[in-house]
Amino acid sequence: MMNNANIKRVGFWINDLKYKKLGFEKFKTICWNSGLELVKIDLARSLEEQGPFDVIIQKLTDTILYEADQGDPKAQQKVCRFQEYICDHPDVIVIDPLNKTTQLSRNRYEMYSTLHDCASDITKLDTELLVPDFVELPTIDVTRNKAAIREANIGYPFVCKPRSADGSENSHTLCIIFNEEGLRDIRVPSVAQKLIKHNAVMYKVFVVGDIHHVVERPSLKNLKPGDYSSIFFHSRDVSKSTSCSFLTKLDIEDQNKALIKPDKMTLTKLVNKVQRKIGMCLFGIDVVIENDTGRYYVIDINYFPGYDGFPDFLQVLAEYILKRLHTKQMPQGRTD
Repeated sequence: MMNNANIKRVGFWINDLKYKKLGFEKFKTICWNSGLELVKIDLARSLEEQGPFDVIIQKLTDTILYEADQGDPKAQQKVCRFQEYICDHPDVIVIDPLNKTTQLSRNRYEMYSTLHDCASDITKLDTELLVPDFVELPTIDVTRNKAAIREANIGYPFVCKPRSADGSENSHTLCIIFNEEGLRDIRVPSVAQKLIKHNAVMYKVFVVGDIHHVVERPSLKNLKPGDYSSIFFHSRDVSKSTSCSFLTKLDIEDQNKALIKPDKMTLTKLVNKVQRKIGMCLFGIDVVIENDTGRYYVIDINYFPGYDGFPDFLQVLAEYILKRLHTKQMPQGRTD
């Protein structure tokens, strides 16, 4: 029988949709069998009354931070309660720290700049790893946007993404601009990103601490410039394992092109470099491999993604929590 004195309490806040999708009911059992008590945090109440917590898992960026940024007073109070508890209890392990996750989610331009630095460092070693050219578009002024895109070396078509990557529905609504006329369709603030032809295959690298797993997913087909209307779409419509969109169906002339598989060592270097840079342990990296050249391009990064296709994700997460707790409790100087 488990000694209750040895049980560690793991508080968590994720939205209801993610709770169901990840199967957190099952996670409760996995945690309990590992000596962990999983407790859902109610941000409408004092966290002091709900604690103490040894570990907190959070993804406030999905809804609450977005609402707080929009001026919602209730959401702002929830964020304050969370931050106050963390400040008052610095020994609590937070997966991942709120300041780290907000830096990643509030500004895609800054995110891409970070990725560019990581990719450049890896390229200096022995592998050509790149980030597609990108530029921030803060205005609806077509003339200014035309000049900004040209200066950034971005041709048509390109993909336009909301500057915020906070997990809201709006942050997942993207747009493909095929020509100059389409510049009128840009919703600001946005980030324009060069499209890389990659035969409609993307590799999602899911990370949990020092473990990562690569999953192949559908992606945008090889698009061409032309007199086409701009296309708005939700990212899940093209990148989920069950996606079936005209945007992911290769044209006939592209169907016989050889698919270049990713190199495991290259992706491992990427994960290690990005992790050191962003200081987080639950994230995903989207990678595509350019047709013909075989160059690797990092096109996005996501905090606490869906982990669809990651074998035994909940068990791996529980083991990572235990590892963090063990490391915290080790006497100073130990490295085992």
